[in-house]
Amino acid sequence: MQADIYKKINQVLSWKRVISFNLLLLVVLVIPLSVKLTQENTDNRSNAANNVIPSATPVPNYPTQPPTIERVTLFYGKPGDTIVLLGKHFGDYPWDRSRIFIGNQIVSKKNIIRWHDKVVEVEIPEGVTTGKVWIEINGQKSVWPGTLLIYNPSTSGKIGLEKIGQEANLWIESRNSQITKMNLELSFTGGPVKVRPLGEVKIVEQKNEVDDFGNKLKLKLEIPQTLTLRSSKVSLLKFEKNAGQLELLSAQPTDNRGKIVTVWSDPLSLRVSF
Repeated sequence: MQADIYKKINQVLSWKRVISFNLLLLVVLVIPLSVKLTQENTDNRSNAANNVIPSATPVPNYPTQPPTIERVTLFYGKPGDTIVLLGKHFGDYPWDRSRIFIGNQIVSKKNIIRWHDKVVEVEIPEGVTTGKVWIEINGQKSVWPGTLLIYNPSTSGKIGLEKIGQEANLWIESRNSQITKMNLELSFTGGPVKVRPLGEVKIVEQKNEVDDFGNKLKLKLEIPQTLTLRSSKVSLLKFEKNAGQLELLSAQPTDNRGKIVTVWSDPLSLRVSF
């Protein structure tokens, strides 16, 4: 009896049937597991793509148009002072091929205080002498027409504007230098400005211009040598306006040999209101 039972079990559970059953069971278990793993891998790749960390270094995007310096404030300074370049197409960053020069000296990156597309502020480095200011962006250059005067407050002359009644005078204190010519640039608001030379001063050129920052008046003067040999203030020009402001943007005095005479100004003497 017992032998018959074992015989029937042996017939039902043959080796072929056991192997087939195990294979079927393996397929049933493996396929769902493979599908789940594939789905998890896909989700992980998708999440990784959505969480890409952007590069910390921006891609250089130099301005397509050449830079333009329209104004420099101030037109005088000494090492350690700051000047501001106003213009356009400077770019949003000081890239590797963005450079500023004062005289023949390049301004190092550590002397750059701020840099925007229309405004660049730099600190005047040691060793700089009176000279031109220019900016170079990706091989394109713009030179400021004026001259940055590197002054010594104890030996350099002074220049400025002062209000006298409803008018304003441009004066100079030359510290015994023989100034014979001078280029001036002024900005003004509130309507036209009338200018009149004083004494023997001659206006050899007068021109009005407009830039992105407003109206400008450019003047070229001839000055008698004896007028600027004094150490006290000498008035050169008189300005008349009905309203608005007048500001001295730059001054470049030269002697009878064509050498630039260094002058500077108190900030309060650069602007008058009418």
